[in-house]
Amino acid sequence: MADGGQGFFKVSMTILPANDDPAYDNNLADHIPGKRSRYAEGGMVGKKANWTSVQKLIMLAIVPKIKETYENLKVLFDLTQLNNVLFKFVADFKLLLIVNGQQTATSTYPCPYCFVTLDELRYRDSEERNAKALLWPKKLNIISKGYHGEVFEENACRILLKEAERLNDTEICQECGYFRIFPFKKMDQLVENCFCVERGPCNVEKLVGDLHKAVESTGVSITLKLHVILTHLKGSLEFLNANTGLGLWSEQAGESVHHEFLKYWDRYKINAIDAPSYGEKLRRAVAEFSSLHI
Repeated sequence: MADGGQGFFKVSMTILPANDDPAYDNNLADHIPGKRSRYAEGGMVGKKANWTSVQKLIMLAIVPKIKETYENLKVLFDLTQLNNVLFKFVADFKLLLIVNGQQTATSTYPCPYCFVTLDELRYRDSEERNAKALLWPKKLNIISKGYHGEVFEENACRILLKEAERLNDTEICQECGYFRIFPFKKMDQLVENCFCVERGPCNVEKLVGDLHKAVESTGVSITLKLHVILTHLKGSLEFLNANTGLGLWSEQAGESVHHEFLKYWDRYKINAIDAPSYGEKLRRAVAEFSSLHI
């Protein structure tokens, strides 16, 4: 995993069994198939850390205050010799595009997996309709994060999907009618079966096909994330063990590591990056963090 946050860019790693089977670990013996790990749970099952937990994460590289560029990432990949081992890379779209040597998600070709153009993914919903849609999370007391305050991530998205019936509220949908709910109901089914640690008993092709039909019939926006789900999800699952869902490759731990590492860095922290002892203090913090996360 690779991600920037809290003043550091970090490359971290989780060591998994060779067969990618989450049931291989006794720590997951009580795990409920289809259940997704959550931030609120700390990625934990009972009192034991599972494979997707930040508690299983060790640090390979950490650099303060650098830009996320292809050149900088190449240096870190070379220093850690990542390409000498078998690994699956987990990152957000921005970083995936950088690693591929592509431009940003607003460029002509925004997808890290294919050559779809930005024009093909132009949003179709009007600003007025988007404003009305925001009444949906407000009625559920869900708070958005970042990006102009109109983005909902992780568990907030799950709540929205599970409460799709709220879109039936005339204050939100007005004359649009019940059919506008279909894509969110289909998305909920797909997430429940495919984005868990252990994959649910489902026909992925049918779930994706049903979602695609619902999206096309209602005219909702085709965002980059939705494009990836509709076009590349089935192929991605084929790279995994038959029982493994995408939850095993969740980005949650890679994002949670920023807050987790601060607990250790606070014991050694030096604000002046040019101080003679800064490097040694950072090394000791990383060594302590990783030794307690194996």
